[in-house]
Amino acid sequence: MLPLNRFLFPQAEDAFRLVSLAEPGLTADRVKQRALALATKMQGQPSGAWVLWSENPLSFLCGLLALWQLGSPAVLIPNCKPDTLNLALQGAVGLLSDEPALQPRQLLDFAPAPCELIPAKEVPLEQTAVIVFTSGSTGQPKPIPKRLAQLHSEIAGLEREFGAGMGQRPLLATLGHSHLYGLLFRLLWPLCASRLIPGQNLLIPEEVKDLAPCTLASSPTFLSLLAQSPVVRDLSHLRLIFSSGGALAEEPCQMLLAKGANEVVEIFGSSETGGVAQRRNRQGQPRNEVWQPLRGVQVRAGQESRMQVLSPFAQFDPNAGWLDTQDLIQCLPSGEFAFQGRGDRIAKIGEKRIALKAVEDKICEHTLVSSAVVLATDHLPGKKQGRLAAVVEWQGEFPLSPPQRRQAASEIRALLAARFEEIAFPKYWRFVSSIERNPVGKPEFAALLQLFAAEDNS
Repeated sequence: MLPLNRFLFPQAEDAFRLVSLAEPGLTADRVKQRALALATKMQGQPSGAWVLWSENPLSFLCGLLALWQLGSPAVLIPNCKPDTLNLALQGAVGLLSDEPALQPRQLLDFAPAPCELIPAKEVPLEQTAVIVFTSGSTGQPKPIPKRLAQLHSEIAGLEREFGAGMGQRPLLATLGHSHLYGLLFRLLWPLCASRLIPGQNLLIPEEVKDLAPCTLASSPTFLSLLAQSPVVRDLSHLRLIFSSGGALAEEPCQMLLAKGANEVVEIFGSSETGGVAQRRNRQGQPRNEVWQPLRGVQVRAGQESRMQVLSPFAQFDPNAGWLDTQDLIQCLPSGEFAFQGRGDRIAKIGEKRIALKAVEDKICEHTLVSSAVVLATDHLPGKKQGRLAAVVEWQGEFPLSPPQRRQAASEIRALLAARFEEIAFPKYWRFVSSIERNPVGKPEFAALLQLFAAEDNS
């Protein structure tokens, strides 16, 4: 497998290897030339981290390789909404993008440089490669730097774990490349393992129907739709399906296998930890309910059963030791573990980690809101699961009429849209004059539940 830090090194042995499904004839050498052309044109720009945004995976990859040649990390963002960009730019020197609507920006283009290209160099493995943002329980997204060594160790581990079963079949994807899972599976792993990089995402299950034999990297939401699709009846061309970002329910998992998929592999991890564990589900076998740590990863239950991870992918400082997480686990004598939920206020909604405190803080930016509590509907009997619900302490005229409630909810959603994708908008709303609290000032959970047991007033 080609070392990640040597891809642009002039002695690379696979210069004429084809790289992409999206651009027939695109070789590794041409990718290098594009990256070096951009790096050459950016030589006079300020040094430091750059926010990188492109919906085109190959443009994104070339931008990433160019930044690494300049010694600059790429700041990855889940979307290009104003609040997201503003937060990311606080720790960056600028924005590198091909999106015309985003200004000011350094143009992500690969036209020939007006002068001789800078020579390619071997990038130090200890160099900071990317900075990703993860939502903490405090509500403020936290930047997580990743060294090139961490990324390379993780893709090398994936290749050792799964490469033989994949062969040289292409790895197609239904996920973006601007978060850690997508970056590794869509771009860096295929790049270094001499597999073709997929083009644009598969967007609907029906696009899977007529694919040539391949591996699929996806999410539980897409896989659930694929399992239930009446059009896609045969998945025997999918020898291996990866699922990550949330829990894949048993029913769609078994339906995928019944349609002919050979194996469904779930990956447990996060932006902070990288990949931690896997569980394999195969045809003709019962559902696997426990997780097996990936090779080279150690897991233990710490205080209050919170998972601790020791892994070459997890810590920016390789000597930092065990990383504490908020995942609750039970360790088993076999070395496997059972996942028992989250110990903080992070909700998994449609494979996205949503910091409930962050949503509450944004709701409270409304001039007539004094406080808010956001809950996952998993706690609310009778409500659609996998969504959010909000209790809002309203300072204005009260009680609100139904049209006033709808107007208030609409105004709050407009505020949320500046930072969050729509999946983070509460589906259920309750407006109250005062949120009931216990003697130490924390909201009374039972009272909140009772509000939603009543007839919907939103």
